[in-house]
Amino acid sequence: MELAIENASFIFDKDKATLSIEGALRLSGMQKYKEEGFFDFLKDAVKNCETTLNLDLTKLQYLNSSGVTAFSRFILEIKKEAMNPIKVTGSSEISWQKKTLPNFPKLWNQIILDFQ
Repeated sequence: MELAIENASFIFDKDKATLSIEGALRLSGMQKYKEEGFFDFLKDAVKNCETTLNLDLTKLQYLNSSGVTAFSRFILEIKKEAMNPIKVTGSSEISWQKKTLPNFPKLWNQIILDFQ
């Protein structure tokens, strides 16, 4: 399952239970993220994953504030219905990830954070 949004690609590998996001997300506003299929794609990945989903962001070079809000809203929505935890894998080399990703487990205690 794949999705392309502007300069970013989303690839879900069901066999590896991994959703990889690469590139840069710079959409202007939450509505754009919704219109481009961001929420639907992430929710479908969670629904199609029978175990812990690995959300691999190690190659996501840039995420604007609307994107951070979109991920936060996604976490708040899925915590109501998700049965399995989500492992968020980030890169310790990318500054926005070091600053932002530690906030995700604060939104849902089933977010497992891992830096590479």
